[in-house]
Amino acid sequence: MEARAVAVDEYACLDAILGVSRVFRLVRPDDADAPFESSGSENGGLRSLEWSGPRPLGPSEQTLLLVLHRLLHRTSLASADRCPRHLLQNLQVIGRYGAPALYGEIRWTELVRALGRNRRGGRTTGLIKESLQRLADVTVTVVSLDQRHSSRLIAYDAGRQTIRVALCPRLSERLIAAHHGTGSGRFSIISLTERSRLTSDPAKLLHAWLSVWLRQGRSRTIRVSTLEQHVWSHPPHPANRNRRRAQLLDAIAQIAALPLWKVSIDSDIVTVDRTSSKPAGGRRSARTSPKTRRSSRMAHQPMRSADQTLLHPTASIEKTSDSGEFGFSYQPILTG
Repeated sequence: MEARAVAVDEYACLDAILGVSRVFRLVRPDDADAPFESSGSENGGLRSLEWSGPRPLGPSEQTLLLVLHRLLHRTSLASADRCPRHLLQNLQVIGRYGAPALYGEIRWTELVRALGRNRRGGRTTGLIKESLQRLADVTVTVVSLDQRHSSRLIAYDAGRQTIRVALCPRLSERLIAAHHGTGSGRFSIISLTERSRLTSDPAKLLHAWLSVWLRQGRSRTIRVSTLEQHVWSHPPHPANRNRRRAQLLDAIAQIAALPLWKVSIDSDIVTVDRTSSKPAGGRRSARTSPKTRRSSRMAHQPMRSADQTLLHPTASIEKTSDSGEFGFSYQPILTG
């Protein structure tokens, strides 16, 4: 289970196709070290993507990747031409993609604090390194017409004081788009503030998927059984079916308790609404069991960019400022 969080206004951008594909999910204990594959497509199916690795990725790896995006966003563009040779080699890039491999250095203290750990200890460092290695073991393959490109998702070098991280060209391209506010639909913005309020792994995974699937100011419907497939990699054992449904309904209720979300369930149909600003009076709607509701009184404040232009979190692209810079604050995103 991941650490729980303090309310801090933080956002991270994520490759939209990676966000909606079934890459980060909960697996059976027996499959914790089993190989995984997932795929997706874009541009009307003209470009296909595949992610594969020797071990599956779960909510811990998803949180780490989001936090890395958040922390690298302010430094990676300035470091695009200074990626160390050994990190480029570890990315194992094959074929041309048309984007550089962005690189940045993060202090261990910053990463630990951003992940919400109280201090850097041997166990904390070990868990982070394990998740880093799981991400680094993943190969992303992009096929477009007659061109094929592949690389590792990330490469890293963990020193005593800092971690040097290189993103694959695919993720780098999305980060560049986020930086300049270009390339509609290439990336989505996920609120780490909202994620930090969620107390279960199913809720974190479901929130990330819904944040990409549904733009702010929109409403969509989906089946409960479909949502389940985006959280778990496997169907439940018949004896655990009721427990699985209870966990999913609890995850839905936690998301519904967030100020910018409204969720209602009618039989197997879930209606999800995202507002573009905090509802009046902090109104919430979670029409699942009252026992599973979570209070949500966190004040929501848009993050400000370097020139104080308001950056409002959205699942579409918003240009943040003329310079494209994001404002950063190194307060805890998650605490435990």
